[in-house]
Amino acid sequence: MPMGIGVPPFYQSYVDLQKMPPHTSPYFSLLLDEQDGWVDHHQFAIDGPVMHRDEVNPDLLHLYLLSYERHSLIAHFVINTDTNE
Repeated sequence: MPMGIGVPPFYQSYVDLQKMPPHTSPYFSLLLDEQDGWVDHHQFAIDGPVMHRDEVNPDLLHLYLLSYERHSLIAHFVINTDTNE
């Protein structure tokens, strides 16, 4: 999903769009600063995150920040979700 509230997913068929219009989706994504204030992601040229579990170690979560219109990769983070470490 791209960042924002009430925005359509990156890829969606017209039939799916009719079944679930973006303004009815319970999913949203946004950036917050250290005081939990909203940060305009367009100022950082970030369009949206993409996440997946690592193929070898499912405790690792890969987070990619894609540029506006998804033309380039801004950052790649690997997050250890194992609470025992």
